[in-house]
Amino acid sequence: MRRKIFKNRSGFVNFQRPLLLVALFLCLSCSKKDKLENLQEIKEETTVRKTKATAITDLNEQNANKNWKWDDPALTTVKLYFKPKINNQPSPSIERPLPWFIAGNPINNSDKDYRSELGWVLYLKDFGTPDRPAQTPFFALYNRYSGVLRFFVYNYRTQDLNEGSKTYYIGKLSYTDPDKHNGTLSFLAPPEQFVVDKENKNTSLISITKKTASDIWMNFDFLLAKPAELAELPAESVNLNLNIFGANETELNLGSDFSNITAKSVIGGAGTTSDFSKFINGGVEYTTSGGALLESINKLQTLTATKVQSKADLSVKAGNGLETPKVRAAIPVATIAAAVSVVKGVFGFVKSFVGGSKSGTNTQSSLQYNGIVNTTGTAILSNNLYNIQFSLDNRSPISPSYYIPLYEYPIGILRALPPISDTYGTGIYFEENQYYCGKPMPMDVLKQATYAIKRTAMQNIYRDFTNEYRGLEPYIRLDSINLTLINRKYSGDGVLPNSFEYFPKGSTPIEPRNFDVMNEFTFPDSRNSGWRQYYPFTQLGQEYFYVKKWYYPNSQFAFNIFNDPYQFHKPSLGIYIKFTITDPNYPNNESRERVIFKVVDLYRSTKQNLNIRGCPVTDYN
Repeated sequence: MRRKIFKNRSGFVNFQRPLLLVALFLCLSCSKKDKLENLQEIKEETTVRKTKATAITDLNEQNANKNWKWDDPALTTVKLYFKPKINNQPSPSIERPLPWFIAGNPINNSDKDYRSELGWVLYLKDFGTPDRPAQTPFFALYNRYSGVLRFFVYNYRTQDLNEGSKTYYIGKLSYTDPDKHNGTLSFLAPPEQFVVDKENKNTSLISITKKTASDIWMNFDFLLAKPAELAELPAESVNLNLNIFGANETELNLGSDFSNITAKSVIGGAGTTSDFSKFINGGVEYTTSGGALLESINKLQTLTATKVQSKADLSVKAGNGLETPKVRAAIPVATIAAAVSVVKGVFGFVKSFVGGSKSGTNTQSSLQYNGIVNTTGTAILSNNLYNIQFSLDNRSPISPSYYIPLYEYPIGILRALPPISDTYGTGIYFEENQYYCGKPMPMDVLKQATYAIKRTAMQNIYRDFTNEYRGLEPYIRLDSINLTLINRKYSGDGVLPNSFEYFPKGSTPIEPRNFDVMNEFTFPDSRNSGWRQYYPFTQLGQEYFYVKKWYYPNSQFAFNIFNDPYQFHKPSLGIYIKFTITDPNYPNNESRERVIFKVVDLYRSTKQNLNIRGCPVTDYN
């Protein structure tokens, strides 16, 4: 090494002899002892051997124990191993309290919203071992009742490397390989992306927490969908990446709407003026479970007109069992304001909702502000602190590159739909039929239009709640699945045509009142078509499930349906599910009743049948 250095200097002197003289002068001023010390330092550096952190590859180590009792009251601290092994010496341990025993962590409160009796199960864990230090100590819990995956990540950069704390910590959950996506990140995405082949492969879920008194553990919540179930399982399982960034106040402009955001914000959405609203691509898609459904409805009444749009709008009963005009907008439509005071902005059309039908207690109110961002968007986060990669399939082969779940069932609150095709039934089928009935007006000659889905389209959603091999059946009871058509004109997706434009307007000489009754008082300005009960099962013995039938004069033609190649006039499908937690160990009776609501856009097919002799079938069973 020394001869090589000298040779290089000799070449250098040919060009810069004066500099060599200066260098020689400096060397002469050094003592022999200094030279020996420098050589010793170099020697020590070349002999140090450090291990490289990997994921779990030994299924017998303690981190692979799926029976770890994280919520044992006697367990208050854990040992973490993340410092590298040096010269084959074991990694030293660091003992730290669990998050719920740390003052200032948002999980440390009277709710104790981490206990197994509340539906939490262990999903991932890596605290490292003396022989295999963890790259990032963390663990993750999953809640079977809410679909929330909750990460607790140890912030060793501030605790052990003396790096400064950040004001905000941002968790971004994305597909490791965007070309291998399965709908897991689609629950909060726009309605058309809940169908797996329409899912934006670059979509990520974003969770932001603001530092309070402590940032020893960083908490991140992500609300997931169950992966779409295909006819053939993919050859390789789908992996997700959790990337954690840090940002200070000056680096992340949250805007005035978010001036009071804390780590326990309980509602999703974006301000309309802040740069951050662009970051999360609008972020008005849903209200999280922190604001109970009925509470949100009550807030709604002070901000919207109380006009009842149609009898169909009244067909869903409130959580207390009382049918009232005040609940008409709770499930499918209308403008909803923030259900809590943390966020003061106004929120748009609710397309996705998970929460309690009566109470928000322990329905997994988000620990952070949640939203959606496209990785191809304008936001740039450069301060990447930690990265965790994991598979979604516990049957995946062991790899040092990613973690394998300890939980054996698919996770997510609602099953994403498979690709749109007749094979899977994931389309919405429109049919216009002309009948020569021969009865007195208006039943002499008339048209019946129907919107239907194939029953197979919903079968995996139903089975997730009732099949004992899918992880929910022993703990919950499925109460109902109801479907409706959503008028996209009022959906908040910009200026869209009226999906119900050719509905009879009612009470005109051409459109007698008889049609109003037959159409269940659904009109062109109705927000939805009325709720139809899919489960408990109705319309049995039929391939198609009819979501809506309506009637209009023979002279009318659904022109905007049959001449709409871009499907601007198609309605969306609203899915409304109610279930009850039946687990006797669940401690909060007021929040046993749960609600899931999701709006989905499906491809529409069209068909017309003319000159049918006979009368239409007007009932649904």
